[in-house]
Amino acid sequence: MIAKSRELGADQVMLDLEDSVAAGDKDEARRTAVVELERGGWGERIVSIRVNAVGTAPGERDLEAVASVSASIDSVVIPKAESVEHLRVIADAIPNVGLEALIETATGLVEVEAIASATDRVEALVFGPIDLAASLGVPALDDRPVEGGDVWHYARMRILVAARAVGAFAIDGPVVALEDEERVRSSAALARAHGYDGKWVIHPSQIAIVNEVFSPTEAEIRAA
Repeated sequence: MIAKSRELGADQVMLDLEDSVAAGDKDEARRTAVVELERGGWGERIVSIRVNAVGTAPGERDLEAVASVSASIDSVVIPKAESVEHLRVIADAIPNVGLEALIETATGLVEVEAIASATDRVEALVFGPIDLAASLGVPALDDRPVEGGDVWHYARMRILVAARAVGAFAIDGPVVALEDEERVRSSAALARAHGYDGKWVIHPSQIAIVNEVFSPTEAEIRAA
C-alpha cells in the first residue's frame, strides 16, 4: 500500500502508526515508516505521519524515530489532541514541520480553540467523527445522519471556526463504508457545504470521488 500511495491522485499521503496498526505491530510499522520516508518518492504530495498519542510508550518511541527523518515529512498528525501541552510535546520533539491536530474526543473539542493557537505551526485541524462518537456515546460511525438530525453540526462548525481563526485548514474525517460510493459522496458534499477544505479517505477508491466534490465547478470559477 505504501508503494501504491506514490502513484495515487491524493493531495496528501499519511503514514499511520496509530489506529491502523495492531498493538503488537507498532515497532515493525515504525521501522517500515522510517525506511519509506527516507526513500521518498511522493513528488509534490504533502507527506505526513500520524504518531501514537502523546503520553503513551508507542508515542514516545514514534517521536524519536520520526525526528530522525523529519526532513522527509511535511507534517505530523497528532491523534486525540486535547491540550496545548500535547502540541508542544510534538513541536519540541520534531522541529521545523507542520502540525495537524486530530480533534476526536470531548476534551479535544472543548479545547479546540486553545489547540489551534498553541503554536504557529498548526496547519490543520481534522475532525475525527469515529473516535469522537465513542467519546460522546453517539451510536454512529463517521457522520452518518441519525434520528434527530445532524449530531455533528456543532462539532464540525466549532472545529472550522477554530481553524479559520488561526488561518489553518479544516479537514473532514473519513467514511468507513468502503464500498458505499454514494455515502462517500454525500459525506464529502456535506463537509464542503460546511466550509471544509478537504476530506480524509481510507481507500484508493474514495480519492476520485472526494477530489471531484471538492474541485470547483466551472460556474464557481467564473463567479470567483
